Amino acid sequence: MLTKDEAGAIQAEWDRQQEVYLPYREEAASALVDLVRDKGSPVRVLDLAGGTGTLAHRLLARLPEAEVTLLDFNPVLRAIAEASLPGVELVQADLGSPDWVDALPHKRYDFVLTMTAMHCFAAEPLRRVYREVRGILVPGGAFANADRMIDDGLPGFAEPAGSGDAWVRWWAGIAAHPVLGPLVGRQGQSADFHPPVSWHVDALRAAGFAGVGTLWRRRDQAAVLAINAPGGPGTPRSSGPPA
Repeated sequence: MLTKDEAGAIQAEWDRQQEVYLPYREEAASALVDLVRDKGSPVRVLDLAGGTGTLAHRLLARLPEAEVTLLDFNPVLRAIAEASLPGVELVQADLGSPDWVDALPHKRYDFVLTMTAMHCFAAEPLRRVYREVRGILVPGGAFANADRMIDDGLPGFAEPAGSGDAWVRWWAGIAAHPVLGPLVGRQGQSADFHPPVSWHVDALRAAGFAGVGTLWRRRDQAAVLAINAPGGPGTPRSSGPPA
């Protein structure tokens, strides 16, 4: 069995190897957490494709009263999150299938956040995910996606791509782990789809979001923010018992 301390150490190693690819990842996480903090509480958050729990850890460190659901398909990453985040609801679901929404423990969320994950989807599947996300937000709820997104006006102003060695070494260590090793399976193929911010803005508007813009940017990394219309899909949580 994976202990909380051991899972926390592995999660920290995950964060370090991810920074090879996204040097400003910590800044992006802070921007997303600030977004939630500014609303106050109570708040219900879905960490979409949350992996080992990078975002959930930071969110609960600053907002311990937040109600957090973490959804991920990878059994290794989910096991690490489960051991290190005992207060978080863990969900196994594949965003590539439209029925992922049915696996959620709640019908509506105040925030849906995702970081360095949506690039795994090609254009049309990502458009579909954006539409589905809007459907689970309360009216006035917010969705934020942080990832590598070039600036339309500065297409050449990008960080050098990191080496894949850190990723390979991390997974080699996991494969040798007595608890996590047996969970390692064939890694899914990423689309590595990194369109500019304008593409995401257009796709989110097409999905029906009322307000869309850039929440945070650093060189070729950015977070887009999309607000569900006050009269959008969903029922305000204050109008009845929690879903």
